[in-house]
Amino acid sequence: NGGQDKATCVSPANGSCPGIDWSGMTLVWSYASAPIGYDVYVGPAPDNLTEVSAYQSGTSYTTSLEELSSLWGQTPINGVVYWRIDSVFPSITVTGDVWSFDPRPGKPSNPTPADGAIDVSGTAALSWDAGAFADTYQPGSS
Repeated sequence: NGGQDKATCVSPANGSCPGIDWSGMTLVWSYASAPIGYDVYVGPAPDNLTEVSAYQSGTSYTTSLEELSSLWGQTPINGVVYWRIDSVFPSITVTGDVWSFDPRPGKPSNPTPADGAIDVSGTAALSWDAGAFADTYQPGSS
C-alpha cells in the first residue's frame, strides 16, 4: 500500500477479557504512516460493524454502554465487542484489522470442595477464587 499501513491495536488488547470500565471505555490504537484521519467502527460481530466516528484525527475513541446498547439493540455486556480502525489517506482508505474484547466479568475458579469431590460434609464451607471484576455471585446450575 505504498507505505500506508494499518493502525495497531493498543487498548483494550485484542482478545482481552474481562474488566472494561463502562463509565468511560476508551479504544486506543497506534498511528499508521501519516494518515489524515481515522474511521472508527464498533459492533457485535466482525461482519456487523457500525461507523461511530468518521475522519477523526486522534488515536483514541471513547464509547459508552449507552452507545453500544443502541448499536446492539440491547446491552452488549452479554457478548464480545468487535472494533476496527480504518486509516484515511489522501488517495485511499486502508481497512484495518478487526479486534475484539470481552467485557463480561471473569468466572470464579478453584472451587472448594472441588467439582466431583466425594464424602463431602453436608456443612462443608464453600469457597472459590473471585472472577475478575465480578461484583456479586449467585448460585446456578451446571
